[in-house]
Amino acid sequence: RLRHGLPLYTAPSPDWMPFIYPPGYSAVVAALGVVAGDVSPGLARSVSIAGSLAAALAVVYAGGRLGRSWAGGVLGACFFLLTYADSGAFMDLVRPDGLATGLLAWALVLGLERDRRATVASGLLLAASFTVKQHAAAFGIPMALGIWADRGWREGLRFGIASAGPALAYVALMELVSGGWFLVWVVDVAGAHPLVMERWYPGTMGEVGRDLPWLVLFTTVAMVAGTAKLQRSQAARVAVVAAAVLVGWLSLGVGQEIVAVYELFGTTPQFRTAPRLDFGARTFWVAQGAGVGAGLAGLAGFALQRRVPGRWAYGMGVALVAFVLGGVMRAHHGGYLNVYIPIHLVLAIAVAVAIGKLRAWRPGLLVAVLTLVPVLVQLRAEDADRFDPATYVPDAADVEAGMEFVEALRACDAPVLAPIDPWMAVMAGHTPAWHLMGLWDIDHPRGPIAEYAADVDVVVHEQRWSCVVMGDAPMRHGFRESYTEAWRPATGGGRSLRPRTGWPARPSSIWKPIPRGPSEPGPSGG
Repeated sequence: RLRHGLPLYTAPSPDWMPFIYPPGYSAVVAALGVVAGDVSPGLARSVSIAGSLAAALAVVYAGGRLGRSWAGGVLGACFFLLTYADSGAFMDLVRPDGLATGLLAWALVLGLERDRRATVASGLLLAASFTVKQHAAAFGIPMALGIWADRGWREGLRFGIASAGPALAYVALMELVSGGWFLVWVVDVAGAHPLVMERWYPGTMGEVGRDLPWLVLFTTVAMVAGTAKLQRSQAARVAVVAAAVLVGWLSLGVGQEIVAVYELFGTTPQFRTAPRLDFGARTFWVAQGAGVGAGLAGLAGFALQRRVPGRWAYGMGVALVAFVLGGVMRAHHGGYLNVYIPIHLVLAIAVAVAIGKLRAWRPGLLVAVLTLVPVLVQLRAEDADRFDPATYVPDAADVEAGMEFVEALRACDAPVLAPIDPWMAVMAGHTPAWHLMGLWDIDHPRGPIAEYAADVDVVVHEQRWSCVVMGDAPMRHGFRESYTEAWRPATGGGRSLRPRTGWPARPSSIWKPIPRGPSEPGPSGG
């Protein structure tokens, strides 16, 4: 739409409904399309791939510069990239996740540098990440407080101005050019979706713990050891370790009780697996308790010292935001595994830094082995059990069926609608239209603009579109009553174009208007 000079954030209509994200990613792809001559799925994916690789390089930088271990940085980056499957294979999709993560990663690591230019760059990168995906704003608070504690209020203020200033100006500009619709879409509509809280508690504990138990365990031990080391007295160090053990044990007990309740009363179908306390889930429950216990005991010790180490506050705050934000977004109705990407990023940075810090603290073969073994075990588990690129690669039947759809749509008169895969219509030379997720986002009874969904019913009855791409299950809003199946691809059978991950919706057929006799009601229903 940007390449066609069309607005993004408008009142929803049967012609267009945007996604609930800021337009930064779309703007970058559109700008590259000017250079390349046009936008395409391949061009858009290249932006996501570049962003994900930039995030991996930021992890390497964190290990080398902050942890003094380039090997640790490389291991952390490998771990991050191998979480590709654990986050739903979103790193290279035509979506904002990859670009947003790359910008956020560099904002996080540069914010730890004790350099004025790096502080400003960190703030600007965080603002840039916010223009791609709004959740980045949540990281600004712990980053600003950590920089303040580490380098003084002036540096904290400088970071705040560098990050919040451009972000607020951007929001004001978007509100102006959209006539007030920008915040309606990215805040009001997104915030009106219901929450399925059991997908956070105990869902996130089971999913992240199951996928990454050894990394969760390693980073927790490193965090407790680092917090204890920063204490000035032996008693405070013992208190940190004791609090971590005690609260970790209590947290495991809470997890057991919560899972028992779900086993007794049943679960919701949103879980990938029913909540249970396997090794990974137990590890996560213990880790979150140990983190809370060590964090509170550490804060008490720092209060007695009248000094909070800035980088400790920065790291603990960022980790807290990542895990809480990931859990809440997973609970969000429609929240998929991509919401765990910031958690994986923060874990990767923590691993990269911790490897170097632990080995510098206690150089020697034993500590080196204890440091590297859990990381290597996790990397091996990711490679052997989770990461299988062939799982996500389209086969020849997928490609052939997709091109059959494009050619069939090319033969249709305008306008056409392809809500399950709008790229098909664009590739066939038609004007961009809305994605089914755009309609789904507003079609909630308590949504702020739910009444606009009824407009779709009207134009469906009017048979506005000459061709509509349908999935395996025809859409609601009267499509069954006004359209009928007219075409299916000859290639691929029932498996063609089925997504390997994510929402299991696929384009399966093209429907055309049902012929109406002269005695039937007109388009307005009169």
